[in-house]
Amino acid sequence: MKLKKVVTCVTSIILSFSSINFTLGSEIDVLNFRDAVKKAIEYSGTLKSYDEENEITKREISGTKLNFVSSETPEQISNLAIQLKELYAKLEKNKLSANDEKEAIEFSVLSFFINTINAENNLKLYEEELTLKEKKLKISETKLKYGKISKNDYENEQIEYKNLIKEKEELQNLIDDSYVSLNKVLGNNLNIIYNLDLGEEILYDKIGEVNLDSEIILAIDRNNSIRSQRETVDIAKYSLSLFISGTGNDTREAKIVNYNKELRNLEDQKTTLKENITKNYNEIIKLENEYDSNIAELENLKKQLQIKELNLKLGKITAIEIEEHKYEIKKLENTMQEQIYQHELLMRKFKNSALL
Repeated sequence: MKLKKVVTCVTSIILSFSSINFTLGSEIDVLNFRDAVKKAIEYSGTLKSYDEENEITKREISGTKLNFVSSETPEQISNLAIQLKELYAKLEKNKLSANDEKEAIEFSVLSFFINTINAENNLKLYEEELTLKEKKLKISETKLKYGKISKNDYENEQIEYKNLIKEKEELQNLIDDSYVSLNKVLGNNLNIIYNLDLGEEILYDKIGEVNLDSEIILAIDRNNSIRSQRETVDIAKYSLSLFISGTGNDTREAKIVNYNKELRNLEDQKTTLKENITKNYNEIIKLENEYDSNIAELENLKKQLQIKELNLKLGKITAIEIEEHKYEIKKLENTMQEQIYQHELLMRKFKNSALL
C-alpha cells in the first residue's frame, strides 16, 4: 500500500470542507449525498452574503434612480448613468457567483464523499495485508527455527509488518480527523462516524471523441466569471464614452487606461480557462488509458489465479500464495474503483468550467 497518495486524498477532505457551513439535525449514522448538498446550500454563509448584498444594491438602485430624475447638469447625469450600470452589473454578478457557489458546494460534498470512501476502502486493504503479513511471519518464524532463512531476513519482515501497522493507524487517524472536520460544519457531535451514501452508483463512461477547440469556445462563452469580466469591460467602455471634461478627478487618459486594463484582464481569464480546460482534458485521457491498462491487467491476474489454484491442488504452491494473489486482485479492483470516482470528478470539471 502507498500511504502518501492516500494521505493526500484524505487531507484534501478537510481542506475542501473548510469553507462550507451547514448543519444537519440530530445525530445520524447515515449521511446521504443529496441531503448533505441541500443542507450545505441552505446554510452557506457565502450565499447568504450574496442575498444581503443584493438587498442593499437594490436600495442603492432605487436611490440612484431618484437622483437621476432630479439631476440637472450633464455631469450629474453622466455619473449617475454610470453608477446605475455598475449597480445592475453587481446584481448580475452576484447572481452568477451564487450559481457558481452552489455548483462548487455540490462538487466539494461529492469530493468529500469520494475521498472518504476511498480512504475507508484502503483501510480495509491494510487490514487484509496485515493478516497476510501475520501469516507469513509465522511461517518465517518456523523457517528461522530450522535455519531456512537468516535472522536478518526475519527481522526485516518484522520491521515491514510494524511499519504497516503504523501506516494503517495513521490512515485511520486521518479518516477520524476528516469526520471531526465534517461534524464541525454539520454542528453535530464530533465523534460521529457516518455511513456515507452516494445515493446512486457512479458509472464509468468514456469522454469519447471531443473537438477540444469547440469545447473551449463554448466554455468561455458560458463561464460566469468571464461573463462578469465582460460586463466590467462594458462598464469601462461606457464610462469612457460618457466622459465629460472637468468631471471629477478622472481624466480621459485614465479612463482609457482602465478600459485597456479590464480588456487585458478579460483576455487573461480566457487564456487561463483555455489552459485549465486543456489540462483537465489531458488528465481525463491519461486516466482512461490507465483504466484500460488495468482492465487488461485484471483479466491477466484472474487467469493467473486459475493456474495457481490448479497448482495448489497439485501441491506445487502453498495456500498463502493463493491468498496473496487474491489480495493483489482486490487491490487492483480497488484502484480501478478509485479511477472511476476520479474520472467522475474530472468529467464534472470538464462539463462545468466554473469548477476548474
